[in-house]
Amino acid sequence: MSTDTTLQNPFSEPSKHTLRVIIDNIQKVIKTPPIKPDDTWTYHIHIEGKVLILTGAQLSKGPGRFKTLYLDNFGKYLHIQKTDDWYKFVEYIWGIAEEGRLEETSAVIAADLIFEQICVDFDVTDDKTRLLEGEACYCLVLHKPNDQLYMVVPSAAVIELSKECGARAPIEEVSAAMRARGYKTANTALVKANGTPVRCWWLLPKAIEEYGVDLSNFEVEL
Repeated sequence: MSTDTTLQNPFSEPSKHTLRVIIDNIQKVIKTPPIKPDDTWTYHIHIEGKVLILTGAQLSKGPGRFKTLYLDNFGKYLHIQKTDDWYKFVEYIWGIAEEGRLEETSAVIAADLIFEQICVDFDVTDDKTRLLEGEACYCLVLHKPNDQLYMVVPSAAVIELSKECGARAPIEEVSAAMRARGYKTANTALVKANGTPVRCWWLLPKAIEEYGVDLSNFEVEL
């Protein structure tokens, strides 16, 4: 899809309109395809060295999310009062957006990095009590309804790893990206450790083995 990068600022040149000033400071807009099937495209708006990331749905809904991100990044509260002005701004963003790759999104970058760290640094164990403690480990389990093997990793350990990696994307988006990359299942399900349910990420052994981890001699937990 071609992009018209010559679009004129929709707000009059002499005006000091808030959105006119923001548009003048936009360096580029990259749109990336949705991670989840039902999601909208994601827009990465580059402004003065910062990147504000919003979905198409968030842009269409109104200026609320954009104002929050702008305040977080620039310390300034935006006064955007007219609905028509906001939608002029959104149409401009859509018009100049250049299509990027899914791999460029912060969620996918974080997903790749976290998966790599799990494969390299996490211990393979048959001791489920370690899941209960939220340790950096994973167990190989057999899911009885479909007799499929999974590597289960405590969610607490993944969240901590996400913080250590400096992931910019919310953990929910990272989870969706890992699913889209074929690293994990759709659900973050529970695993019982000594009778106590522990929320875990269910990774696909095939993905781990393709990374180079040998699971051939590992005992299966039923």
